[in-house]
Amino acid sequence: MDLLEETTTKVNHDGTKNSWRVGETAAFEYHCYMGHDSADAELWYRSHQPVTVLALVEKGNGKTLMARRNNGEPRVYNVRFGDGFEYDACEDELLADSSFFSHECSPPPQHEIAGARAHLAQGKRVRVEPSKS
Repeated sequence: MDLLEETTTKVNHDGTKNSWRVGETAAFEYHCYMGHDSADAELWYRSHQPVTVLALVEKGNGKTLMARRNNGEPRVYNVRFGDGFEYDACEDELLADSSFFSHECSPPPQHEIAGARAHLAQGKRVRVEPSKS
């Protein structure tokens, strides 16, 4: 890490932070394609849950989150959910606490998740339409 890099754990106005330390707890909010056919659907299903930061996977390009966001090269962290699921999350998906969650990024209802997982377990293409609520 370069000496001039912003390493403060100060919370930005949108709930993000410039860096996360291994072992910290963050509030996860999925920000990519929200569809049952998404390659990252399991992340969407876990949106709005706490995670533990396990490792910095990609450093990104820029000294602050805003610089990395503007460059289109965010930091990526490996995280663990309460159910043990581990995956990578972009830094803008890690928030200081749940008060920063957006309703638009909520996971689908549990019955939709169960239906989509059942279709996949049977080797079928997922055809469950997300709720419009």
